[in-house]
Amino acid sequence: MSIDEIRRLHYKEEGREEGEIKKAIEIAKKLLRKGVSIDIIVESTDLTIEEVENIKKEVVN
Repeated sequence: MSIDEIRRLHYKEEGREEGEIKKAIEIAKKLLRKGVSIDIIVESTDLTIEEVENIKKEVVN
């Protein structure tokens, strides 16, 4: 496998991870708007408690 192929795979994986995080954040926002508890959101999205609390501040404002 060439260096370029390795780089492409690496960047593809980074993009996928970034997309998964963005999706988790959007799901967390929707769940917060519906009044779902932070604990359930953390368990469901794999975001940290701190991340969900920060998202909650955005949603409330």
